[in-house]
Amino acid sequence: MTASRSRALRLLAAALCLALLLTGCAPAARSAPPAADFDSAPQRANVAFADMPRAADCTLTAYRARADAVAAFADGGTQAAFDLAAAQLLDGLRSFSTAAALLDLDAAKDPADTALAQRDLTANDNYSDAWDLYWTAMRAVAASSHAGLLDASFTADQRDAFKDYVADDEGTSRPLYDRETALTKRYETLMAADPVDYDAVCDLYVELVALRQQIAAAEGYDTYAEYAYSSLYARSYTPADAKTIWKVAKSSFLPLLAGLDDVYDQVNAITDVDCTAAAVLAGVGAAEEDLAPEFGAAFRYMEQYGLCDAAPEPQKLSTGYTIWLYSYREPFIFNAASGVCYDYMDLFHEFGHFLNAFYCDSDPVFGVPDMDLSELQSQGMEMLALPYYERLFGAENAAALRRAAVVGLMYSVADGALYDEFQQRVYAEKDLTSARVREIFAAVWADYGYAPYEGYQREWMSQIHNFEQPFYYISYAVSALPALELYTIAQTDPDDALARYRAVVTMNTEDWYFGEALKTAGLSDVFRAGTGRSIAAALKKSLR
Repeated sequence: MTASRSRALRLLAAALCLALLLTGCAPAARSAPPAADFDSAPQRANVAFADMPRAADCTLTAYRARADAVAAFADGGTQAAFDLAAAQLLDGLRSFSTAAALLDLDAAKDPADTALAQRDLTANDNYSDAWDLYWTAMRAVAASSHAGLLDASFTADQRDAFKDYVADDEGTSRPLYDRETALTKRYETLMAADPVDYDAVCDLYVELVALRQQIAAAEGYDTYAEYAYSSLYARSYTPADAKTIWKVAKSSFLPLLAGLDDVYDQVNAITDVDCTAAAVLAGVGAAEEDLAPEFGAAFRYMEQYGLCDAAPEPQKLSTGYTIWLYSYREPFIFNAASGVCYDYMDLFHEFGHFLNAFYCDSDPVFGVPDMDLSELQSQGMEMLALPYYERLFGAENAAALRRAAVVGLMYSVADGALYDEFQQRVYAEKDLTSARVREIFAAVWADYGYAPYEGYQREWMSQIHNFEQPFYYISYAVSALPALELYTIAQTDPDDALARYRAVVTMNTEDWYFGEALKTAGLSDVFRAGTGRSIAAALKKSLR
């Protein structure tokens, strides 16, 4: 996200967050969930991933001409002519975004390829330039006496955001964001080396923290944590509010997890499950077909157009994510599989993201997704898949793997809290050094009761979110709680759990906030005292 893009989106996000805070998040009642909406899916392009070109459909020179044509409407013009010019400008922006996304995916397949990494950086720079051209052109119209041309297609808040936009060449933060992108790509290259130079990785992290503190100041925030929570993720809660989740993790989940570590020995002993990419796709696809016809339709489309790369290739970037390809209105799954049973769980998780993107459109200009809701959609899917484990893994293996999936989600609560606390402490530190980062991590690790082991000091460096999506990790914790609640509901009423999930997965994450989604779906407010404790108590009974 570029500096100027972040600033413009923050204007909208702040207003929406305030509205949610004023309405509050009351404790959820176990009322019937709303009907799921699978009928408003975007019109997709039906283009295979392999056929998508890795370049924008126009050059920056051509796009600048499109931007100039839109800006000229500041002097007047017909509504029809303006609408056409604005639509062409938006199509071009989608194209630059998609070109950058496709090269991001290519680079993730082989992060050690420095030439490809440079092409990826160039594509992202081009997208940033196109973004600036788009907003500058729209600002020219919004600030003119002909601003009424925007009324038909944009809300008042959006028109104000255009008018208040500060172009990159008028501000000072664009170089900071360009440097941030370069450093994150450098992290990927360092982690792809054999052996990994962890001292260099830690030094790079210190540099990233200092840079991001400058970004926060440039954007008008006192701390980077506040900037990330508000501007990057548009959360309706603050870094201080997250301490509630830290407490839940330490008091309710870590004591319960202490007696469940044996599950990993049981899973590691399983050697008779086919974990090839083909088997994982077939198994997960069959489960999705059985869960709901709409789920199966999305999975078949994904397979038909090659919109998933979940092959276990050792050189791939060690991560998993689902990305939106705006030119085609299609999502794409990338996952670095390992050839083990957990690959099934990972694909269920990412398909939860894909499913939501398949049925909900995304706004390439104003869309700011609620990542907590997004992670509920993915982690909730993991829990809904548990009844299919006998079919996937065999009766003897299913019990251990089901238990491992639930325990894994419980660790999402614990680790999500741990990494958020770690980062909040790191980013609050003055005169940060590599040694101090290591000290803070060791202290937080011990505070969560985790036993040290050989190499645990490097654990945080292998978590890509700490480098590329700072302060994202709390979303795993916050969203895992209602996903686990869905699991406890499913123990006695699986149809009810499925109905609540169906409602949640069709909520557009750019339109819904997490707290509002929970309340509407009849799930508990995770920030209310006692919610985490009651979920943990229900889990304790089911895991006996």
